[in-house]
Formats: sequence, structure tokens, C-alpha cells
Amino acid sequence: QDKYPHDQKQSNLVDCAVHTIHNCCKVPDLRPALKEQNICQLLAPYLKVDNMTTRLPALLATSYLCDGEPPEADSGILDLVMDRLEKALQGDSRSAEGYSAQELVMGIGVLCENAANRARFMERSAA
Repeated sequence: QDKYPHDQKQSNLVDCAVHTIHNCCKVPDLRPALKEQNICQLLAPYLKVDNMTTRLPALLATSYLCDGEPPEADSGILDLVMDRLEKALQGDSRSAEGYSAQELVMGIGVLCENAANRARFMERSAA
């Protein structure tokens, strides 16, 4: 988090780069090449930043690339995923804040491979 740029222009550039990596990670054929480049290690610091617009795509990208269980996410980021999904499902375009309902559901599916994430999603959906 100390390395996260506080300059707005740098912050926007990092945000765009993380989103681009996330979009690439959704393509199964690209994942082996991304794993070879240690993208999970590159994204690890962004899993802890306060900026949710950067943390969410970093978490989703890392979840697609991890071998085994995806990283455990805090309730704040899981709430953000669910809130965006709810907004996407209500909108005519079926998207919200740059995320389609389909990609959010795919991300939830991958995140739920982690037992703690799955329990948090279940708790939230039961509320």
C-alpha cells in the first residue's frame, strides 16, 4: 500500500493497468502466459489498497490465476461485488460501473472456491 501512487495521474494509470490485466485474466487461453509472468505476485500489493476500484479487479484477476484456492477477501470488497451485481441486474445494460452482471457472477463463482469467501457470500445473500 505504501507503493500505491498517491498522484492522481499515476493512480489512474495503475487503475487502468489493473483493469486491463483483469480483462485478460477472464480469457482462459491467456491465463498460462499470465501465470508465467507472475502476474499474481505483481498484483499482490493492490489487494490491500484502500481504493476499491483498483482492489476489486486485482482480486478478481488474482482469483482467476491462482493455483488452488483463491485469496480470501474481506467483507468490504465482497459487499462491493454484490452491490455492483445488484446494480447491474437492475440496469437496462446489465452492467454497472464497468462490470457486466455476467463477469461479476463469474468472479463470484471463482471467489467462492475459497470457503471463507463462500461463507461470507452466503451470509450476505441470506440477510
